[in-house]
Order: sequence, then C-alpha cells, then structure tokens
Amino acid sequence: MRLRHGPARRRRRAAKHAHREAIRYGVTRREAAEREPTSARLDANRARQQRGERCATRPPAPRITSRAD
Repeated sequence: MRLRHGPARRRRRAAKHAHREAIRYGVTRREAAEREPTSARLDANRARQQRGERCATRPPAPRITSRAD
C-alpha cells in the first residue's frame, strides 16, 4: 500500500481541520478554511519569525461546558 503524502492528503487534512475549527469556533467550514494558513502566509510568517517579530496568535477558543445551548 502506498502512503499518500501528496496534495490530496493535504486537502483532506485541511478539510478535517476546517471542520474541527468550525465546530470549535462556531463558524462555517468555508470561513474556517479561509483562515487556514496558505503556503504564502506560512512563508511570510517564517520570514517574520526570522526577523524576530512575534506572530499574531489566535484568541483561545471558548470552552464548551455543555451541549445544551
């Protein structure tokens, strides 16, 4: 069996992550996917880190205490 490490796997992983983030933050999957870092954004972040700048951190997710609401 061949391991899939290509673009299809990355897309699938990104979709799963977007879904989890959508549940966690109460946003649509598309919004969550749009916030996913693209390669250009990752390159920019890497360059910024090398210059010693802090990268913007996301606010912590609200803790879900009950599913009743």
